[in-house]
Amino acid sequence: MKALQFRRNLPRYAAARIAGGFVPGRGASAGPLSLVDMDPPTPPGPDWVTVRPRLSGICGSDLATVDGRSARYFEPLVSFPFVPGHEVVGDLDDGSRVVLEPVLGCVSRNLEPACPPCADGHLGNCQHTPFGDLEPGIQTGSCHDTGGGWATAFTAHPSQLHRVPDDLDDSAAVMVEPTRVVFTPPWPPGCPTTAWWSSSGREPLARSRWPPFGLMPRPGLFWPPLAIPNSAGWPPCWELT
Repeated sequence: MKALQFRRNLPRYAAARIAGGFVPGRGASAGPLSLVDMDPPTPPGPDWVTVRPRLSGICGSDLATVDGRSARYFEPLVSFPFVPGHEVVGDLDDGSRVVLEPVLGCVSRNLEPACPPCADGHLGNCQHTPFGDLEPGIQTGSCHDTGGGWATAFTAHPSQLHRVPDDLDDSAAVMVEPTRVVFTPPWPPGCPTTAWWSSSGREPLARSRWPPFGLMPRPGLFWPPLAIPNSAGWPPCWELT
């Protein structure tokens, strides 16, 4: 299969940092990201499935990696080489369309008992990302064993997948993961935005009302947000359904 693969290569990573300093994304031409032909990842367990991406987004964290600006502090929490891409809408072999919840928590790592955050449903705070049946990786797109969305196929645990309703097109569905990140309460005191989120695919994904401000995440960051006035073009009520 075709894939964009990221390898650990410090000289090329340094070159990507220089190139990315001129134009965001330019680090891809100089860094350790390469288009390769590779075997599809082997499912780590019998219940894992193959996902064939239709669309895969470029997250701020992906751009930072490509441009040599991601913190090396996270190296113990990734496994090289890996295929980036965690904002994904794709197809399963049974023809169903799904979006990916990328975090690789205790359930997908086959760890029992689950750590307290995973037991409470807070997979993003999993305490066991370097352990279990998988190579280290906080999420799909940074774990060697799973592959990622920047390929023609990757593997995922069913607990990570949510079916997409027929009336939600691909361009909206691929925004489910970043929308979920931005519009997740609780909000800090004084935030002008209210939002609701459902990952089931059967309810509105996000609703937000902004009187008198809009909310826009700063590029490459999940938090803090940047409040901008409605005069910049935001409608008084925006809804993704």
